[in-house]
Amino acid sequence: MKCNSGLLALTILFSTSIFLTSCNTKTSSDADAGVDSSVDAGTGESVCWWEPVDIDTNVQFHRIWGPSAENIYIGGRDSEKNKGIVLEYNANEWSEKWSIDNHFPWTVWGTAENDLYFSMYVFEGNTSNITGFAISHWDGSTWANTSIPDAVYQLFGFATDDVYAMWGSVYHYDGTEWSLIYNKGLSPGEPEGALYSMWGDSPDNMFFAGSGAGYYDGVIMHYDGVSFTEVSCGYVIGDIHGISSDQVYAVGNYYIEEDLGAPELDHATMLKYDGDSWFSIKYFYGYYEELRSVWASPAGEVFVAGTFIYRYDDKPDGDGWTKWENPEAGDGEYNVMDIWGADLDHLFAVLYPEGIVKYECTD
Repeated sequence: MKCNSGLLALTILFSTSIFLTSCNTKTSSDADAGVDSSVDAGTGESVCWWEPVDIDTNVQFHRIWGPSAENIYIGGRDSEKNKGIVLEYNANEWSEKWSIDNHFPWTVWGTAENDLYFSMYVFEGNTSNITGFAISHWDGSTWANTSIPDAVYQLFGFATDDVYAMWGSVYHYDGTEWSLIYNKGLSPGEPEGALYSMWGDSPDNMFFAGSGAGYYDGVIMHYDGVSFTEVSCGYVIGDIHGISSDQVYAVGNYYIEEDLGAPELDHATMLKYDGDSWFSIKYFYGYYEELRSVWASPAGEVFVAGTFIYRYDDKPDGDGWTKWENPEAGDGEYNVMDIWGADLDHLFAVLYPEGIVKYECTD
């Protein structure tokens, strides 16, 4: 597995069966060879937009997911009430499902409405006073909490006894207990980096992605159910999502060092894996063009989001790129933290610091 960002990478084989492939990135002074930098405004007959969802705006939401179009969940924290909140989308409406004391959820995954896993931050007194971390399971009638040593940024799985949790490390749940299967040896929130996303189409074909040994390095790892293959890239990978084993997408950001030593965004990119290698589909230049999330529909429509929201039509007869700016913000920024859909009719983006928007279209 290779990661290309304009130039072919050098591959080194380690005895531990982990491959490290370094790849080159572009800077804003480089020519954007072979890549169209323009973004269309979406002028076709079909008009699509992002409709704000009428919800309590005092809640800062995090990640969104659901087992079906009729059962979608999002968790967050209400700093005014010092509560954790979970909303449920059902029958085309959002409503409060749970109000939680001393815990607030970050991400969710499950197999059904009576089999849900939430990663929780444990707090005392107020939501900013974090005292621990847990994974909570809802079986339809009761909660079961398992304390874990690390915060969990994402949950993903294939069955109720085959669930993965990750941020600085990767844990696996076999239906009985959580076990550490990969220790990145890094600390989330520190310059060393962390893992931010995972996706797979089977337990022996999974991808994990995040930052490497600093703000200026990124990593994509493939897991075959036994060992990890690591691809090191200059892009810090914010999210990864796929349609099949040869149609996997990721969004990454390339940072440069400012005069004062702080990282500054130079440009972002959308990457695609075709079953053999990773390569950039498009580059987004500008310090404000940060990308944080990606979601791909089975039909090949790929949505990438961060400061703004973009759609890429990756079908053979696709119509390229569409960009949306926020009409309710003076600078046009959406500031999307997460984008996810059960399908194109149930596609949502979570905004920072608060708010949700839904994808709508008229023919």
